[in-house]
Amino acid sequence: MKVKSPLFLFTVFLFFSLLFLVSSPTNAGPYYYNDMGGGRYDGGSPNGHGYAGVQAGFTFPKSAQAKVNNRGTDVTVDMDGKTGGFGGLKLGWLFPDSGFLKYAVEAELLYSSGEFSGNGTFRGKDVSYDGDMKALAMMINGMLRFDLGAFEPYVGFGIGAAKGWVKEPYFLIDDRLQRGVGEISDWGWAWQIMAGGELMLFSDRLGIFTEYKYFSLMSIQQLEEYRQHMLGLGLRVHF
Repeated sequence: MKVKSPLFLFTVFLFFSLLFLVSSPTNAGPYYYNDMGGGRYDGGSPNGHGYAGVQAGFTFPKSAQAKVNNRGTDVTVDMDGKTGGFGGLKLGWLFPDSGFLKYAVEAELLYSSGEFSGNGTFRGKDVSYDGDMKALAMMINGMLRFDLGAFEPYVGFGIGAAKGWVKEPYFLIDDRLQRGVGEISDWGWAWQIMAGGELMLFSDRLGIFTEYKYFSLMSIQQLEEYRQHMLGLGLRVHF
């Protein structure tokens, strides 16, 4: 039996998620701005509602490991990364209020870029590897939000499919460039944990949020355990 690709599985999941969002009743905003109550936010949406968001920020690669086959032998190099950047889109659903705790599910598209390099030894020789890493990830996130009024902190966990590219990789042994190490383009699985907070801006429809992610791209060709911190700022529109 042929195993379906991560992209196919994610596309099917996203299709049914969008169908659910479109067919479900909505209620504008997580709060109602109550002018009669002195211009304050009243928490409470009897029905769930959808939202869309955009974000951008910085990546801080934590670690990566390159494994390159050299004449039939795997050579492993531990690497560090340099600060990069990312951008992303969100489409989600916030479930009906259940008191202090709220639950949400969202589909997220992330694009990130950064450089990494590392050094090691192989049979007594100096080894180095470096490259420019780019990744496109399609994640499904589950979120737990804490109702503090117009401000809601939250935590979450996500899984999904990711495609990684390593542009212009250089693999050297004793300063000699090794053949057979070309640009990489490969699919793999990814996971992330998140923490953030959203503040409503003068309306029950628009919010600004900041979000931290610990993102891990599982093994692709030549590159294993690529992990990074991500810190971003964004806007959400509730509908």
